[in-house]
Amino acid sequence: MEPNGDPGHAALPLLSETFGVPFHVGTPGDDGLAVDVTGLTDDFELSALLAGLVGREERAVLPAGDGRLLIAIPLRDGCGSFAIGLFCSSDSQLADRLAAGAERLLQQQQALSRSEHDLSDCLEQLTFSMEEQSWLRSLSRQIDNCSARMDLPEIAATILPRLCSLIGAESLAFLPAEIADRPATAEAGIRWTGSSPIGLAQCRKFLAAYGVRAVERPVVAQETDAPELFRPLKLRSLILVPIAHRSGISGWLFAANRNSAIVPLERTDRFQPSADTDAEFGSVEAGLLEATATMLSTHVRTADALQQREDLIFRLMRTMSSAIDARDAYTRGHSQRVGRYAMEIGRQLALDHNDCHQLLLTGLLHDLGKIGVPDHVLLKAGRLTSEEFDLIKMHPEIGHRILQPIPELAFALPGVLHHHERIDGRGYPHGIVGEKIPLQARILAVADAFDAMTSSRTYRAAMSEDKARAILIDGAGTQWDADVVDAFLKVADVAAIAESAGRDDAIPVSPSIFDDEDDVPERWENPSMILTSPLLEPTELMA
Repeated sequence: MEPNGDPGHAALPLLSETFGVPFHVGTPGDDGLAVDVTGLTDDFELSALLAGLVGREERAVLPAGDGRLLIAIPLRDGCGSFAIGLFCSSDSQLADRLAAGAERLLQQQQALSRSEHDLSDCLEQLTFSMEEQSWLRSLSRQIDNCSARMDLPEIAATILPRLCSLIGAESLAFLPAEIADRPATAEAGIRWTGSSPIGLAQCRKFLAAYGVRAVERPVVAQETDAPELFRPLKLRSLILVPIAHRSGISGWLFAANRNSAIVPLERTDRFQPSADTDAEFGSVEAGLLEATATMLSTHVRTADALQQREDLIFRLMRTMSSAIDARDAYTRGHSQRVGRYAMEIGRQLALDHNDCHQLLLTGLLHDLGKIGVPDHVLLKAGRLTSEEFDLIKMHPEIGHRILQPIPELAFALPGVLHHHERIDGRGYPHGIVGEKIPLQARILAVADAFDAMTSSRTYRAAMSEDKARAILIDGAGTQWDADVVDAFLKVADVAAIAESAGRDDAIPVSPSIFDDEDDVPERWENPSMILTSPLLEPTELMA
């Protein structure tokens, strides 16, 4: 049978036009050549002629009586069929020449039809290949644009709908790796798209049945493979592909039921179709899922490597901040507390997760420049001279210079450099004003000031949280950003944050400090005199 319909019926118009009489298709049967036309099979003589054509491969021009000729041209359809017509002429030579010419035209027509079909096959395959490549490129870009902190369920939720349509699946799912041994935990991570989600218990059954095989290569299974498993769920076909990497399996891609009405995927012998029906998946669809799983696996490996690098950087940052804090027992844990306060302020300001995380890390590093301040100045318990205070004021720029060559820590540069700036422009090192001060620095300024006021020093006791809050309120809009102060005041449990950051409330204080909170020296009553670093003293103490 030719690809573009019944070849006999396609040839009939050409033959009818050539001979000027109707032509019909005759197919071999038990009683000869069957032609469903009254007057041919009812005529005994014609019936005998038709019976003689069975098994014949060449054209025939046979006398049919009454001055007519029976024209029989083989259709070469693999069934032994002929195009049959009664030519109203007794000139057999003319009829044979016409039949020979018509047969050649018919053969050319059939060859052209096959070529058109082959071309159509190639075009459809090329179209699908281009669509497949477009999908893979799009997926690659999409994954590249995903934050490394996005987990697989989040990414899967964005890519499953288009992939489901591309492979013509009724349903497509991402299943977390924990689904096999920790189903209660894994259920929240399952992502479905399509019309017929399958329950958690059923997914586990399919994993138990095909998971081991799928680790080696993608599994394409049909209902006939395991009717007792498929039929209760009304499944006809499935694909199971692992998202695997060197350290294990991160999840699975699970496609259920091929729906040819969704998108017709062209299949050729090269792609080993599963059956002669479009209702089953084949290696084309499995290949697409496998390519997708490979890209997702690459994302997992990249995210793991990035997380390990960030963990290392974070540990180094904590080590550096601890080294700075350790120079003075009275400031132990200061950088960690400032980082935690800053992160909570960021949350109150509705900053995204990444910005809040960067506030935490910048808090750890904000005083890094004090590594360049001499101990006799940094640890001085008494008054600072103007020259000593100028040395202290250099620490933001020193910290900035230390971090500037490290691209991974570029996010911290604004906060490290500007966390001692004031809204009214009276801060340092650059004296910038208002919103020209980076938001990161404005947040750190409030966090730093609060921890300075509520930490004990050799020359004073820690201020109460309520008193420190009151001073922040008084300085809002002049020394500190009013919105940032308001956000800090909404932080729920500052004491718990301080404690979790390693704050030590048992630090001894000098005998000269005051125990009565109401006996606060005048210098703490004036917000303009408050220094926003726990290691600096009020300006009026300077000679």
